[in-house]
Amino acid sequence: MHLLPPSLHKKRLVNWHNHDAFVIENLFHYFFCVVEVVTYFFQPTNCKMMELNDCCNMQNGINIFEKKIIIIGAGISGLTCGYRLKELGFQNVKILEAKSRVGGRIHGIDVGSKFIELGAQWIHGQKDNVIYEIAQRKGLVDKDTFNYLDELKSFSNFSAEESKALTSLFEFLEEKVNNYSDNIGSNSLLPFLNKQFNTFLTEFGPCNFPELLNEGFEWYLKFLCEVNGCHDLSTLSLNLLNRYKECEGNQTVEIKNGISSLLNIFLNVIPPKWVLKNKPISKIDWSDFKFELIKHNRELKYSLQNDLQNCRNVKVICADGEIFLADHVVITIPLGCLKKYNHSLFIPPLSKVKQRVIDSLGFGAINKIYLQFHEVFWKPNAIFNVLWQKTFDKAILKETSDKSNTHN
Repeated sequence: MHLLPPSLHKKRLVNWHNHDAFVIENLFHYFFCVVEVVTYFFQPTNCKMMELNDCCNMQNGINIFEKKIIIIGAGISGLTCGYRLKELGFQNVKILEAKSRVGGRIHGIDVGSKFIELGAQWIHGQKDNVIYEIAQRKGLVDKDTFNYLDELKSFSNFSAEESKALTSLFEFLEEKVNNYSDNIGSNSLLPFLNKQFNTFLTEFGPCNFPELLNEGFEWYLKFLCEVNGCHDLSTLSLNLLNRYKECEGNQTVEIKNGISSLLNIFLNVIPPKWVLKNKPISKIDWSDFKFELIKHNRELKYSLQNDLQNCRNVKVICADGEIFLADHVVITIPLGCLKKYNHSLFIPPLSKVKQRVIDSLGFGAINKIYLQFHEVFWKPNAIFNVLWQKTFDKAILKETSDKSNTHN
């Protein structure tokens, strides 16, 4: 069984080049060949087929391209996996999707003049970004779009002096975070930022806008929550934040006709009969396999209980009772689903180490709100930065108190 990361969780998951397959359990005799194939999923299309054939074509007289493969999840990771398997010559593949549509977190709706993205909206970064390269090659990149993040931090709807003060604050905080070293001793981003904000106020002396800076700092904390996909910066590791590799270039690349058009690149290659919708999974039974990990001279070897001649299958059991048998299963379900169901999904359960890793990984949520106006009153590409003022809190508390008194 192999686990590919889920797709499209803000900047973290639009960078598909970072979706290196990692293995939850190494259950199969053909594991090393399958890993070789999986690593090809995210390689350029001009991969060396001869090298792949030499590695995987025959194992003990069995053609690996005839193996039965089940992909669980038809998000971008699952579709990309199926797309590459088809290109490589695999024929016996099924992609099981729980919902009535494919795409996972890629989901846009056409409202006439525009596409509204209910999920993923951008490709983050251009250099060494495989998905950007595919979209560029297919002519899907909207070159007329502007850099949303740069404009977001410009605070153009404030006065020049206010904008300068806010920009100085954000640049100061980002410089401190980007140059953080482990020996400072803070493990969480939130207390570190609070400390740096106080340092900024001390170093830059009295300001004409003390309340504005406090409101700007609160806005900046919410902004970091959004771009990092977390609900609380106290749960975000400062030690690990800068170890994440981002692709250089525009972090908010948009796609013509919505990012959903990316899916057609893969769906046009994948045979329609491979994709089965409305197939939620209830159990993954790999009890046919019993393996032990042997560590010898820094080499890992796997010993299976059954010999090659015996029939061994992973049983993928759907909620409707249908059972699929497979030689290999690739799991691409979202992390949130894996966290919720991993203790009951697998028979036998995953190892304690793998369960602990899944339980420990953080998972946040991003909500979008779309407003429709009768008339356009803003300039093209305008961004309105809204700072929450304390007077709003007082007004809300007063309104709540008045309603409570009226009710009594």
